[in-house]
Amino acid sequence: MTLLATPSAVLPFRHPEGALGMLGAGQAAGVVSAASDITLVIDGKGRIRDRSVSSGELARQGIGDWLDKNWIDTVTSESRTKASEMLDAAKAGQPSRWRELNHPGEDGGTVPVRYFALGAGDSGDVIVVGRDLQPDAALQQRLMQVQQSVERDYLRLRQAEGRYRLLFQTASEAVLILDTTSRRIREANPAASRMTGLEPGALVVPAETGAVRTPR
Repeated sequence: MTLLATPSAVLPFRHPEGALGMLGAGQAAGVVSAASDITLVIDGKGRIRDRSVSSGELARQGIGDWLDKNWIDTVTSESRTKASEMLDAAKAGQPSRWRELNHPGEDGGTVPVRYFALGAGDSGDVIVVGRDLQPDAALQQRLMQVQQSVERDYLRLRQAEGRYRLLFQTASEAVLILDTTSRRIREANPAASRMTGLEPGALVVPAETGAVRTPR
């Protein structure tokens, strides 16, 4: 069987016939299965004639249990156009590219799989290899949850800072905030300025000053 529009490698085999030509059908199937999570053999009418599923998670989701079904009927509605385009391009011998399709899972959710399609010579068959994207999707979901948690914590911090600032500015008692290392005043509320008779901000001691100025 001659594969059309095979994916290009950065460092390809120098002599693929000599390197892989001795493989029998069973051995070739084993290599393909080991290199992918799911492999489909689709005839010229788009019907799945054979399949191999290496991912236990995909199998538990019912992915690949599709013998004699049309491949386009196994994907979600938004993925049907992409699946049809992949089959048409592969049968025409056009260069293919990895594309992400979604399948309905048995748990009611969607199962993302990235596929590559290869035309299998004049027979009109297409070989489709896929990689399970569920681990990537789960990682993205966790990262999104972490980001949302960080954003919530930041919002709570800003709200707490706003409440503190309001209490600091409106408190009737004098409040000073000191730098424990230099013992300089870093902040003083309006009540402290009124008590000392200094202008607002005058109590805050610059770095080169070692004492608080007092009114005369």
